[in-house]
Amino acid sequence: MRDIYATDIERSRFHSWLRGEEPDPDAEAEWWRPWFEMMAANRAAGKTLRRLRIVSEPVTEYIYFEWLDAFNLARAETVTLTHFSGDGHVLAQERATEPDIVGNCKAAFETAWKLGIPHHEYEPTQA
Repeated sequence: MRDIYATDIERSRFHSWLRGEEPDPDAEAEWWRPWFEMMAANRAAGKTLRRLRIVSEPVTEYIYFEWLDAFNLARAETVTLTHFSGDGHVLAQERATEPDIVGNCKAAFETAWKLGIPHHEYEPTQA
């Protein structure tokens, strides 16, 4: 639900894109490798994987960058709470296993999912 994320690695990829630099396919594959491995393990375990993004309109350049990123179409099925600073830097992450927290997150996700627009149908508005 943020219009920009400020992890150092992702921010450097984003800034390269802003400069008009084409991503190096080998570097991208290596950057995404741990994520793909995690997703494959989750799917092999029979888990359902979905991702929901809530964005502001018009979208920020960062959200447009993510939208273009064809690799970013799935979501790991765990409840992880990410704590951000006011300027978008990740401060901490924690896993929630308490049934009430997990249930509330799942209910909120399902409600927003029903209102969502499939990625292939969405066209972001740029300022």
